[in-house]
Amino acid sequence: AFLQQETNYTCFDITGHPIWILGQQYDGTQESELVSAKADVQSRVWLTYRCNFSPLSGSCQYTSDKGWGCMLRCGQMLLAEAMSRRHLGRSWRWGKESREADYLQLVSMFEDNIEAPFSLHVMTAMGCTVGKDVGEWYGPNTVAHLIKKLPEFDMWNKFVVCVVNNNTLFVEETRNSCKESHPNGWDPLLVIVPQRLGINAFNIFYQEYLQSMFRIPQCLGVLGGTPSHALFLIGYIGDEVIYLDPHTTQDSVCIGKKMRAEEFAADETYHCNNTPHMPIAHLDPSLAVTMMRSLLKWKDNTDRRAMLIN
Repeated sequence: AFLQQETNYTCFDITGHPIWILGQQYDGTQESELVSAKADVQSRVWLTYRCNFSPLSGSCQYTSDKGWGCMLRCGQMLLAEAMSRRHLGRSWRWGKESREADYLQLVSMFEDNIEAPFSLHVMTAMGCTVGKDVGEWYGPNTVAHLIKKLPEFDMWNKFVVCVVNNNTLFVEETRNSCKESHPNGWDPLLVIVPQRLGINAFNIFYQEYLQSMFRIPQCLGVLGGTPSHALFLIGYIGDEVIYLDPHTTQDSVCIGKKMRAEEFAADETYHCNNTPHMPIAHLDPSLAVTMMRSLLKWKDNTDRRAMLIN
């Protein structure tokens, strides 16, 4: 299968720093903990540039998103993480033999065809409705608002997506949306908070704030990256941020029911074998923090205040 890596990846080394990945802490001084941390990273669904898929809509008829689709792929990784939490749980770990029905369905929703509800084909077609041409680069704020529209076509997950504007979440309005289809229950709430942590460059003053997000169990990751180079941020070690990088070009594949050798090989392309990390100070200041709440805990003013994004 075609695979072109555009980034040199690194793996975790023993350090004196703890490793935090999406609310889970690992001891950076223990080899066994480094192995567990790598397995955690590898279990995230990794969405990258793809090629040789059916043409996207638009005059250019793109059959690859190399060079422009990186933030869209990061948006897909965010959605995949939200689905994994909902259907598989935070403690789930991927392996080459993983064939759970929920897992296979999850991955199929991101395959590169118009039938997949969260495919690049659907996302770019929806982007055209808000003035984004196919082949145009997206920023985190635009992708956040695109993600807000996508669950309208998804009956399996039934997410309610809230994009927070002006750093304030309207509690009652959001609560009612989550209860709309389940009067006695709760639709999972995906909260996306676009922010700018600096003017022309990342302000190191916000480093502790960003690190604190990765220590929250409800954290799903951060849409961010370096200038014009989108990354999906999932944790940190010391002063470095851990991320998944979509800048690897792979053939478009289908994992089906994961019965044949080629389907097993296809599944491996959705998981990164490395644990890349880089200085937090190198980040672009424009990013979007994301969280998910799946339980109804809005009982008093303390809980309500906790839902405000300060």
